[in-house]
Amino acid sequence: MIGNYFYTLAVAAVAISVLLAIAPGGMKSHLRTLCALCMICLVCMPLSGLLRILREGEIEIPEDWEQPEVEQESGYEQFSEQMLSGQLTLLLEQNLGISQDDVQVYAEWDGQGGLVRVTLVLSGKAIWQDPAPIRTYVQGLLGCPCVIAIE
Repeated sequence: MIGNYFYTLAVAAVAISVLLAIAPGGMKSHLRTLCALCMICLVCMPLSGLLRILREGEIEIPEDWEQPEVEQESGYEQFSEQMLSGQLTLLLEQNLGISQDDVQVYAEWDGQGGLVRVTLVLSGKAIWQDPAPIRTYVQGLLGCPCVIAIE
């Protein structure tokens, strides 16, 4: 549809150029004015469709353009959990020697965006670590209960 519109504009511009090139000298000024008005009408042609849509009060969005609605809180919580997971695994590796690949972090949030509980799932070499110092470190760092699980 948009391609057809631009094709029409291009054909009209070429036709006007040819018409002005072969027009006699005395008529060129009148012909330019007429062709300029025609081009203005062609350029404004999509506005008629927009005015019709505004008059009817409905804008139809094609189904393939629609995206499912995502709750803002879940997006915030997901982003916060990713940030928390990245930073916490880095700190666990630096301070307790637990590889980032051997721990997964899951967070539970309350309705106001506060952290309720953190669950660490240990795997690989981390399963042999004593969970008490890990739990104490995370609880002291985040100020919320920490649950340690082994995969």
